[in-house]
Amino acid sequence: MTENASRILSYVSSLSTDGKPVVVELDELTKECSGDIQPRDVKELALNGYIKLLYSEGETFCVQPTGKKLPANTAEATSETFRTSEKHKSPGISFKWGFLGGIIGGILVVLVAIAVYFVTKTM
Repeated sequence: MTENASRILSYVSSLSTDGKPVVVELDELTKECSGDIQPRDVKELALNGYIKLLYSEGETFCVQPTGKKLPANTAEATSETFRTSEKHKSPGISFKWGFLGGIIGGILVVLVAIAVYFVTKTM
């Protein structure tokens, strides 16, 4: 999580009374949160369960705070997120084995087809 995330969450929570949804523009968030806010910052909060993203149209977002609080140290949360996603970034070995299996399977099918051809031709 970035510092922008905590600013966005606190701003949305201040706008929302009793946890009701609010509509915010990206320009409004950039002005009120005094930072370079990107749409991915809002979507990151929604993916991690801090807000509900009811809809998003370009630079307009309808969000609702969930009441979930950000961790005290956002740097630890960021490193934890990257640590858990590292194992999903390298599908190389499974791709290699799958590719190799496809090649071997294709060769076997061709060999069986050739064998069937010669068996039927000699009969």
